[in-house]
Amino acid sequence: MPIVPFSQVHHCDLEVGNVYEGGSTGNLGDEVLSKLVPGTGNQSGFRIAGRPRSNPKFVVLYSDGEHADWPDYADTIANRWLYFGDNITPGNTITDTKQGGNALLKSVFSDIHATPRRLDRIPPFFVFKKRVTPNSSRSAEFLGLAVPGAAGMPAAHDLITISHSTDGQTPRLNYRATFTFLKASTIQRSWLLQLNNIGRQATKDAPPEWIAWVTSMNYPV
Repeated sequence: MPIVPFSQVHHCDLEVGNVYEGGSTGNLGDEVLSKLVPGTGNQSGFRIAGRPRSNPKFVVLYSDGEHADWPDYADTIANRWLYFGDNITPGNTITDTKQGGNALLKSVFSDIHATPRRLDRIPPFFVFKKRVTPNSSRSAEFLGLAVPGAAGMPAAHDLITISHSTDGQTPRLNYRATFTFLKASTIQRSWLLQLNNIGRQATKDAPPEWIAWVTSMNYPV
């Protein structure tokens, strides 16, 4: 798969299947996503630009594959991404998390099932997976632009509450969310910059697949 050097990630588009290389100095400055997607934080699985609980501009979903209790994975046959929430502390309420990821999940999935639908409130989700390269352990592969839900999937199935306990600990309640990948192979950097500047209302350089979904909730077939 193509590897984009760390020196180029500040200027490039996003291409599905590309690996974007992190740095090699051995500190947090090696983190790649904050350089690749302007406005993105450098830690956590949910990296929400804007105001997470009230006005998210866009969201980067990152999976490092290191949480056996919460195994995020891509269903390549159905073109879906199954992603677990961020409540990892026993005893917390399910939406009481530092990054606000589970609160965001609850909100966006409520929006797609509301009557009428509130699609204008849904931010784009950019999905990345950790992919170690010879030069950096902080490299990441871009899996695609995703939207919450799936064609024909009811509200009871696309956002599920999961209970998990380890060694007698208080059970942890978390979400398992189903997203669908849109068939947009390239995300222009100009759109990423617009999203960071003015938020999810930016459409000038958005891929047509995103426009179709946010207008009519057209999932790919």
